[in-house]
Amino acid sequence: MPTLFEQYEYAKLALAGYIDFKSFDPTNGATVAAEANRQETIPLQLAQQMFNPISDAARGQPVWSVLATPQHNDEVGFHAALFAKGTEKALAIAGTE
Repeated sequence: MPTLFEQYEYAKLALAGYIDFKSFDPTNGATVAAEANRQETIPLQLAQQMFNPISDAARGQPVWSVLATPQHNDEVGFHAALFAKGTEKALAIAGTE
């Protein structure tokens, strides 16, 4: 059974599933954090903690990276992205219309 901390991590990743990665390089954590904030998906401080390893918010902890080009289908509202942190992988699937 997932811990409360793990459930919180997965909830944050569910939000990250809504980031539109089409217009920028998802391999740069600072760019992912800035775009998540610009797209009003995740607040900057939280996005920095999640994706930018050199940010003060990450505090030297491992961060999530984008493993694959995320899938978006705006016609039906389906979004999915695959993230990794160390050996852990998480598939974020964000609902449909």
